[in-house]
Amino acid sequence: MFEDAMDELERRQEQFLREVQTRHQELLELQHKLNTAFAPPTQAKSPKVLAVLQLAEQGDEVASIAKQLGLGVGEVELIMDLNKEWETLAESE
Repeated sequence: MFEDAMDELERRQEQFLREVQTRHQELLELQHKLNTAFAPPTQAKSPKVLAVLQLAEQGDEVASIAKQLGLGVGEVELIMDLNKEWETLAESE
């Protein structure tokens, strides 16, 4: 009787895990569709935005990026913050 109960629990656990994996995959697909539909395409970014992101990717500090490009620190922070949201979503796929 105990073994039957354990077998049933294991069966239900496997079924539950399969369902969670299926739903997770469905959510990832939906997220990808949303990103594709609403994320600004890379080619639509201005040269200024691309320069900021490239320097940030290289590890430059905000103040250094601002100085190199002749921008305000707040403008650099805003560009980085706005683009971080889309990158985070894309990375989670």
